[in-house]
Amino acid sequence: FKHYDLEVALGLSAFLGALAVWFMGAIAFKAFGSSRLALAVASLYAVSYPLIYFSAFILSENFSIPLSIASVYFLLRGDVKGSLISGLLLGLSAGARPPYAVWAIPFFLYLLLGERSEGRTKAGKPLALGFALAFVVCVSLICLQNRRISLSRIAGLAANGALGLYIGIVQPYSIDSISEGFRCIILPPQSTPFPERYRLKTFHPMYDQGYFLGLTAKFIAEHPSVVIMQMPTQIGNLFLSPLFPG
Repeated sequence: FKHYDLEVALGLSAFLGALAVWFMGAIAFKAFGSSRLALAVASLYAVSYPLIYFSAFILSENFSIPLSIASVYFLLRGDVKGSLISGLLLGLSAGARPPYAVWAIPFFLYLLLGERSEGRTKAGKPLALGFALAFVVCVSLICLQNRRISLSRIAGLAANGALGLYIGIVQPYSIDSISEGFRCIILPPQSTPFPERYRLKTFHPMYDQGYFLGLTAKFIAEHPSVVIMQMPTQIGNLFLSPLFPG
């Protein structure tokens, strides 16, 4: 596949998207018991925004969204094997898209408390513990691998977590990184209307957490009032800022 990297990636994205459509219909059938409603749900998802727009790009969402949907399907099976598979799939999904790790909390509580609401407290604990075990083991192995291949410059799942913090607080117009034979330029969407802002040029890779945490800490120490004043705006940007990169 050396000369067909893009085609293979897009083909895999299409395959995973098709699986996600099937799993979405299966979840609907399991939830409502109606094949017609399941077909309607799957059809709507097949023409939904993520599948149509995201599949045209090489994005981690193309991998993580289908795995997350499959994780829900196995979660609803209600047996230990399904819970283990669900935890594994969600762990893999979070490995590619770290924010998805948050879903482990409601998934775990569903298995634990959902069974309790049906009067089967003893059955709920093995399912929840099985899910948690599979998820934690998967995520831990991914974290160890991230640390190994980054030469200890990444701690945890989010390779660009420190970069995201730097962008949110310092709000540069662009970040231009030249490292390891690659050049990567990021234009944060909230900064594109302000070309007069600071432009960072560095020879550190984007995943160098220590470097970007140091820059962020230095900015906070030098401009504490600016950081405090912009906090309401930053919170609002979580919901109202531009979605796509410049």
